[in-house]
Amino acid sequence: MKILAFKIAETSGVAYYRHIKPIEYLRRAGHEVIEIEQGINEADLTKAVFNADVLFVCSPMGIEMLETISTLIAVNESEVNLFKSGSDTLQMTKLGLSTKKLHLWVDYDDDIWTVSPYSEHYRVAGRKEVKRINKGKVKNLWVNGRNGFDIELNKINIQTRLMFLRLADIVTTPSVNLVRKFKRFNKRNVMLFPNGLDMNIWGGAEKKHEDKKELRILWTLSSSHLGDWLQLEKPLSVVLNRNPLVKLVTVGEKFNSKHIHPKKREHHTWLPSVDKYAEFIKGLNCDIGIGHVNDERFNIYKSPLKACEYGALGMCAVLQGRLYGKYFNENEAVVYYKKGEFVAGLQKVISDFDLRQKLAYNLSNKVKENYTLEVTGKALENELLRVVNGQ
Repeated sequence: MKILAFKIAETSGVAYYRHIKPIEYLRRAGHEVIEIEQGINEADLTKAVFNADVLFVCSPMGIEMLETISTLIAVNESEVNLFKSGSDTLQMTKLGLSTKKLHLWVDYDDDIWTVSPYSEHYRVAGRKEVKRINKGKVKNLWVNGRNGFDIELNKINIQTRLMFLRLADIVTTPSVNLVRKFKRFNKRNVMLFPNGLDMNIWGGAEKKHEDKKELRILWTLSSSHLGDWLQLEKPLSVVLNRNPLVKLVTVGEKFNSKHIHPKKREHHTWLPSVDKYAEFIKGLNCDIGIGHVNDERFNIYKSPLKACEYGALGMCAVLQGRLYGKYFNENEAVVYYKKGEFVAGLQKVISDFDLRQKLAYNLSNKVKENYTLEVTGKALENELLRVVNGQ
């Protein structure tokens, strides 16, 4: 296959797992992948797209991008129809006219309609102003017209994302809930494409489990997890206070806590480079990982990446069932639905070494079988070939 891919400017986990690693796998599998800048002029883009099989766009939005890709697809369609009508292949090639259909592949990592107001992505996806009241004081989180937040533009952006969904020959997403939702707008092909962990990076990190008394609980937190933190910090403090030799290790955003004593918590900021993240997390030497989401609608459309990373590290996981219960069962992790179940479940794996070891082993195997780059990349390759070959 010849694949043309628009470069993604971000250096985030989304760019890493949804663009960089899939392209890396496809190149390794022997396919030609050409990356182009998003600001490329129309003439150069037309040359680049010549006889490409697939055009890949990760998280596309905006009228300009939509118009560019719509025009490309329309021109390609007319060229292919010309070829099918009996035009000379050599002559078409000399003129730079494609003889192969260009298939649009679009990937969305998150829900395109809802986003947490605590996330920076709300700036380009939020559709209403947001205020937060704390101790009687009102704080404006998002005000229309300030700091690049434009409600009307965001409404247009969401509509263009919807058009991309409808235009695509294949849509990929890492969330089972998004597959179901996207299929309402794309009847042709919506594929569950999980985030694949590169085991050259994550492999070899399985913990040597030992029945130790000092345990470390890991929770990775981005800005969008503030609501999750506010919901869980108190029940988490109950468990920490009950177990003097257990410490919470947080990575990412350092949210303040009313309930967790500073001595019971160790904090680390995000690394600037995503590709060094795995080694960094390995070095924290944690035993149990927390995967929690609050009741915001946005959260049910997230992927289970956090749990997959815990599994790759050989850790036991305590996971909120509303999201993670669709991917992992009670033999692979502690799955809870209420705060009381969280406290009881976390305490159980703290106290029971054999259970902690069993769950960690099962979760690790689940990740190796379903969530490595080799597994997910091969499934993606097969599906792209099927689409390209018109099957």
